[in-house]
Amino acid sequence: DCMAVARLAVDKIGSLSESLFPILSALLVSTGATATAATFTPLSALMGALLASMIDRVAFALCGCVAALVIAGNLSEKRPLDTLTGLIKSLCNWMMCAGLSAFLGILTVQGVLGSGYDGASMRTAKYAVDSLLPIVGGEVADTLDVMVSSALLVKNAVGAAGLILLVTVCMRPILRLAASMILCKLAAALIEPISVGGVQKLIAQFSGALGMLLAAVATAMVLLMVLIG
Repeated sequence: DCMAVARLAVDKIGSLSESLFPILSALLVSTGATATAATFTPLSALMGALLASMIDRVAFALCGCVAALVIAGNLSEKRPLDTLTGLIKSLCNWMMCAGLSAFLGILTVQGVLGSGYDGASMRTAKYAVDSLLPIVGGEVADTLDVMVSSALLVKNAVGAAGLILLVTVCMRPILRLAASMILCKLAAALIEPISVGGVQKLIAQFSGALGMLLAAVATAMVLLMVLIG
């Protein structure tokens, strides 16, 4: 049930990304940020690919493997499978951290380069308008500033609406997964004094699998939140 909740949350985040980015790209172009918009479009496609491949297919598959190994490892005390379970958990966490770090690095570098080019292009356009129109060039250039400022306000409003929608989509599944993980930890702690066999260990290890699901959904949310910002 928690796996289904996590998959649905990631699917909704991907759908929100596909719906929001064409609008933001068009608004970026209207503000004169053509280079940033040119960078923005492939980055949004890259994010969709990351959500589909890294999180939806790989991370959730590894979470399922961990849950299966937890069950298998507690069937017999002679073969606990703790090392293999820990290895898969570490692999999943490192994979998501590496993907998020690489994405943030690419976004930062291309954002800096794009903003510098867009600023130079805007100043060049204003200078050209002012020079080619001797009498009304200054007024037209000032009007251009007003138009860009208005488009920027609209873009910021769309971005803020996107962030609100993102929080609305992710809040319930994240709280549900976090509550399930905390309840498993609490149950494992409460039954530890009276547990017989591997029941307490099984519940405690399942909380780790739920934590992997929570981390996967949170990674998808952070990716979209940073890209919108």
